[in-house]
Amino acid sequence: MRLRVSVLQWLFFFELRSVELFANGVNVKKAALLLILVSGCAPSRPAMDQMTPDVWRSPHEGSVERTNTVSATQGRLPLVYLVESPAMVRVMDATAGREVARAPAAQGQIVSVDANHGVHIAGQSLTGPLPAEHMYAIELDFAPPTATPARGGR
Repeated sequence: MRLRVSVLQWLFFFELRSVELFANGVNVKKAALLLILVSGCAPSRPAMDQMTPDVWRSPHEGSVERTNTVSATQGRLPLVYLVESPAMVRVMDATAGREVARAPAAQGQIVSVDANHGVHIAGQSLTGPLPAEHMYAIELDFAPPTATPARGGR
C-alpha cells in the first residue's frame, strides 16, 4: 500500500513531530529521517497516453488456436477431466493401444472414465464397463476440421 502525503500534511506532521522530538532531545536529522521513513516512497507511473501501444497490444492478430492433440490426463481408473476449451475428446486404452471413445466436448463439460460405467461426457454415456486393470488416457484434439478438396468436373 502506498502512502501519499501532500506538502501541507508533511509540514503539519513535521511541525508536530519536531515539537515532540525536540522536547525529548532528538535532533533535526533524526526527525527528518523519521519523516522520510514514515511517508514512504512511491515511484511515478507513466501516463497511459505516454505508453506506446507495443506495451499492451498483442502481436497476434485474431485468436490463437492450438492445432494438435494434447494428453489431458492418464492413469488407472477412475479418471476425470474438466474441459477448458471446446475440443474433440478421445479416451484411449493405453494398455491395449486402442481408442475407447471419441466425442466433441464443450467448455466446462466433465469427462469421466470408470470401470463400472465406462466413458461419460457431460453425463452422456459413450461406452459400457471397462477393464479396471488397464491404463487409460484422456486426449484432446484441437485440430480444425479438414476441408475436403473440391472435385473438378472434366
